[in-house]
Amino acid sequence: MSGLGESAAAIASHATGSVARGDAPRAPPTPTERGGHGEAAPAQGAPAFGPIEHLLAELRRLDLLLLHALPRLRRATGDPTPVLAIASDDDPETALAAHAAATRASLVAAQAAGVRLPLVELCRNLGLDDLALGVLMLAIAPHVSRHYEDVFAGIQGDAALRAPQLDLALSLFAGSTADLLRLRPRLTAGPLFTSGFVWLADPPDGCTAEPARLIIASPRLLRFLCDHAGADPGVEAVRAREPLPPVTAALARELAALRGLPVSAAPIAVVQTEDGLSALAAAAQLAADLALPAVLVDLSRPHAERAPIDATLKAVFDEARLQGAVLAIAGYDDLAPAVRDAALAATAAQLETFGGAFLAIVTAPFDLRHELRHRPVLTLAVPPPDTDERTALWRAQLGERAPDAGVVLEVARGFRLGAGQIRDAARMVATLDAAAGPRAEHLRIASRAQSRHDLGDLAQRVAPWGRWEDLVIPRSSVDRLHELTDSLHHREAVFVDWGLARNVAVWRRVTALFAGPPGTGKTLSASLVAQALGLDLFRIDLAGVVSKYIGETEKNLDRVFRAAHRSNAILLFDEADSLFGKRTEVKDAHDRYANVETSYLLQKLESFEGLAILATNYRKNIDPAFLRRIDVVVDFPMPGKDERRRLWRSLIPDAMPLAPDVDLDFLADRFELSGGSILNAVRSAATRAAADRQPVGMAPLLRGVRDELHKHGKLISAHDLGRYAPLLDPATGALARDLSVDPATGASARDRS
Repeated sequence: MSGLGESAAAIASHATGSVARGDAPRAPPTPTERGGHGEAAPAQGAPAFGPIEHLLAELRRLDLLLLHALPRLRRATGDPTPVLAIASDDDPETALAAHAAATRASLVAAQAAGVRLPLVELCRNLGLDDLALGVLMLAIAPHVSRHYEDVFAGIQGDAALRAPQLDLALSLFAGSTADLLRLRPRLTAGPLFTSGFVWLADPPDGCTAEPARLIIASPRLLRFLCDHAGADPGVEAVRAREPLPPVTAALARELAALRGLPVSAAPIAVVQTEDGLSALAAAAQLAADLALPAVLVDLSRPHAERAPIDATLKAVFDEARLQGAVLAIAGYDDLAPAVRDAALAATAAQLETFGGAFLAIVTAPFDLRHELRHRPVLTLAVPPPDTDERTALWRAQLGERAPDAGVVLEVARGFRLGAGQIRDAARMVATLDAAAGPRAEHLRIASRAQSRHDLGDLAQRVAPWGRWEDLVIPRSSVDRLHELTDSLHHREAVFVDWGLARNVAVWRRVTALFAGPPGTGKTLSASLVAQALGLDLFRIDLAGVVSKYIGETEKNLDRVFRAAHRSNAILLFDEADSLFGKRTEVKDAHDRYANVETSYLLQKLESFEGLAILATNYRKNIDPAFLRRIDVVVDFPMPGKDERRRLWRSLIPDAMPLAPDVDLDFLADRFELSGGSILNAVRSAATRAAADRQPVGMAPLLRGVRDELHKHGKLISAHDLGRYAPLLDPATGALARDLSVDPATGASARDRS
């Protein structure tokens, strides 16, 4: 530095650790005399100035420096020379010294009055020295007054150079050419330029020499230095909305390790949790404990993807840099996969130059160790709140609206919701109660609504349907289904309250095998179990899961199980033998990877905390390793005569018109059909009868039966038809007495009607 008076950064450094922050009362700005383009600092002992007065005082110092250096900086060959209208009877060096003393006095007064001075905070947060702060004032000056553009153009000898060049900045603060060469790398590689708030731009003439480049400052800096309310609009679009939910016990416990670190350590933590909003609340609590502000970002907000994600994250990191804040970002996993990858990459890039404390809140693992080898990275895996804490959260959020304690406990056990989800669910309960009156069922409805159903294109939700009375299977199988629902209803009591969890490594997962021919009631049973538990049922789309590309099946399965865990959903693997089939002898690479997929699926089933139902038509094809992990096996045999009679009667609605010749007992006794095939036969017969505007008669029912048997490669004979053989030609399937054509006249039934 040239030594002309005490620099702005040096003055600011005296107050860096002592200027009040946060909620400290602020003194009103003190009016002072204006002089030149800056504002004269108050005299010794004057009241403290505010953020704008401090900024203008620093600009006045810049004016004095420019005035003193003008004779050696001017590049113009003649008049007029730029004139800096500074009111001072002293020489510039004396004026600089007086100005420094006055500014120091005002800073001391501001400190005593508890005034927040953003420029002092910026010096501390970015680690600016006197050189960097001087260059910052050069760059920010045109944002304050356009007169500075004329000043720079005149000094630099070119009307097009209306921003300061790097050469001007270095010449202003260097005492010699040697100083200039030493200062250049110190400045351009320093925190002012690496922060991204100030950068170098090419001059209008396209000169590529570094000293000729222009110094440009972000307009956001001026808003911050003037203490204008509100952050960048891109930051406000993704800022987490208040109030945040309570901090769970597990989050408080895990983040306690960060409170013990010194602020200078600037920890980076990857917090793996399903409760992102509660983690943001924990980050705010951490910032308060460290006496730092907090910038809390929720990328799941609807506006997050309206702007390029890298631009949004740059604005977020810039805001945290300006405030010296603890930065916490949640919602990565709510972004589209491609956008999520871009967001993680942009985060890693920003962290290379971000020196503050940072928390990445994710549901899937996020490894930053390779990108940030120069800083410690802590990975914190936070378990969800347990049943007791979920129950307490429900009661705290519901207040007087809380129903019977047993209902709250049942919902807390059935739905693994985080604090944020419980808060939002309680709000929904209040709305439902206001519309229809208090009901316990509202808790289940709200819990299902808060469960994240993001299984995407890998699964389809099965809408609730059927009643237990519709299920026609052996009594023993019905009992097994009730045992399955009981095992889910009471697992917390059995394993936690009664202590059985000490003897069982994995007790939160339940796996059931539904084995039997097609159409015997497996999907209906899965729907009834889901309804009994109050959970949603998702059928896994095997076509979307299984991939011919090596490794893709495992990725898809991982997505399925992670999404199902967040959804509190029951998984139904239909045709499960295609995924859970027996492992084979390894003869080539395809066999090896097929066995890897099977083994991977075994691991995912072991760790899945929920109910997975495997439905198969061929139990013998299931790998024995899977069978050892099955908790409940329910058999669905082909129905016998008595079951078929019940099926025929239950599957024909009371409103369906039947012809007098319909003999359901004959159909049940003669033809071995599953419930699904019987339903298809009834539907086919009803369609034909409706088209002919006739009641459903025996002939269309027999034709529907014949079609179903043909699907399974079975032929129907005249002997099978018995006394109804005249109604159907077993060879062609045509009706001998076709209701659509009158054999005598050739007229169709529609024509006759």
